[in-house]
Amino acid sequence: MSETPRILEQAIVERGYDASGIPMLRVHPDYYHKVIEILSENGYMFVSLSAIHWRGLFEVIVLLYSLEQGALMISVIFPEDEELDSIVDLYPGAYLYEAEAYEMFGIVFRGNPRLRRHFTPEELGHPLRKEYELQETPIGGWGR
Repeated sequence: MSETPRILEQAIVERGYDASGIPMLRVHPDYYHKVIEILSENGYMFVSLSAIHWRGLFEVIVLLYSLEQGALMISVIFPEDEELDSIVDLYPGAYLYEAEAYEMFGIVFRGNPRLRRHFTPEELGHPLRKEYELQETPIGGWGR
């Protein structure tokens, strides 16, 4: 008997839809790679990977597509000081997406064999992290 239903039951933290109606599964970071592996074995193709920094947390979102099932998003949220398993072994085309997330946010993808900067110098840091001080913005019209 397949262990897939049991693994998915343990892995899925939340189910829902994104703003455009694409089904989304939020998974626990410990199961991220396994869930992507199960989906790849069931005909899902890699489309893209993106990331968000939430002050102390990262969110990685993977968009997959199946000819039979359509689009599916996998989301994983984890502390910014932790690493996330790479999916390059499952989808080699994810390499540059993971490299960009590393460069822009500082997300380390454990197991990515060539994780490095491609576009920006080291001294730039990670430009898409939310590390600036929050400031009040006055409310009012132009020129006040």
